[in-house]
Amino acid sequence: MAIKKATSESRESSEQPESASDRLAGHAGNVTHPRRAAQNRAAQRTFRNRRKAYIKELEQKVQEIDRTRDLMDAVRVENQEIWRRFQILETLASRNGVQLPVFPPLTSLAATTMTAADGITSISVVTGNEYNEMMMMNAHHLLSSDD
Repeated sequence: MAIKKATSESRESSEQPESASDRLAGHAGNVTHPRRAAQNRAAQRTFRNRRKAYIKELEQKVQEIDRTRDLMDAVRVENQEIWRRFQILETLASRNGVQLPVFPPLTSLAATTMTAADGITSISVVTGNEYNEMMMMNAHHLLSSDD
């Protein structure tokens, strides 16, 4: 019977409310002070705003890159058409005995060789003389393919 009494007394003592100082001391690690909670909310809000602004900036950059890519594609197509027309005119001039001036490459690093049928076939580093030889070969190719 003594054991039962001791057990019931321990239950009763554990069910009694703790004093205010006991609660603060026992739960100090779990309780967040209101000022700290406000700081955390403000920091989270600032982080969310910064993240949202950064995502918006990245989306704008993607749109700008897409517009630039579209513009480059349009310029590439236009350039190919101009090149094709130039080769036709060069061929006609050659057939009619018109001597064309010698043009240096447009860029100092590379010139592109093209055929009217398939667009750009290769890119290579060339000098002015090599460029002119390539132009003559392309013109000859066009002449022989038209016959």
